[in-house]
Amino acid sequence: PSPLLVEHGVKSGLTVVIPGLEQPFGVLGAHTAERRAFTSDDVNYVQAVANVLGAAVQQHRFAEAEQRARERLSFLAEASRVLAASLDYELTLQAVADLAGTQIADWISVYLTDEQGEVRRIVGRHPDPAKHALVQEITDRYGLPVDETHPVAAVIRDGESRLTAEIEEELLAAVAVDVRHLELLKGLGVRSGILVPIPVGSEVVGAIGFVRSDGPTYTQDDLGLAEELARRAGLAIENARLFRTAEAARREAEARAESAQTLEFVGDGVFLLDLGGTVRLWNP
Repeated sequence: PSPLLVEHGVKSGLTVVIPGLEQPFGVLGAHTAERRAFTSDDVNYVQAVANVLGAAVQQHRFAEAEQRARERLSFLAEASRVLAASLDYELTLQAVADLAGTQIADWISVYLTDEQGEVRRIVGRHPDPAKHALVQEITDRYGLPVDETHPVAAVIRDGESRLTAEIEEELLAAVAVDVRHLELLKGLGVRSGILVPIPVGSEVVGAIGFVRSDGPTYTQDDLGLAEELARRAGLAIENARLFRTAEAARREAEARAESAQTLEFVGDGVFLLDLGGTVRLWNP
């Protein structure tokens, strides 16, 4: 018999399953220190109580799930508002990092691929001023190109997210560049992490790292939320790029118009050719 039952001098007892939709929530037991022959009616009565408990637990979990769903929708709505607040590329990425301290992460870092194809950490944010100083030091000192062995490089290369429910010290040592870097990571109390790619069209331009120091470890639900945030960040980045391209085209058109107007008064024949040899502008 169970040591716990022996300790309490239990002589007789019965135990029934507390049912759940997918698997049992647990068991409900009734025990006595006196020897007793429990009947089928006793079993049915305890089972009825267990069924009520199971229904109550299930209802509570449904309510919790519904509440979490509302919170996630609210978070994504706020994130979308923040991301749409500016068409400036740098401000867009800063807005992503500024979501640190919300339900999704204690610390957020944004990585981006530059024109040479190298991946760099460009911004990080932590709501705690003391820990943000550590994040800032990491960003300033270790924003150098990410090594190919770094998890971020694999996420960007493969375009696949990575969830690490429990971050062990061995993993921190593996990604740390040097002893100081490892000290900073330990000082942040890194516990659980997610890395998701930032898609822009058909390409992956970077990644976002989400880290929790406190609270529950990350789950697949959290991964889905992080991926949706990264997708919206990618759309914001794409909009910012399109805006810059449109602005550059507008300025070029204005410059051409100004040049054409100026050439109207030049007595010589003037041609403007591009690098491909195509005549782009000429005067009468």
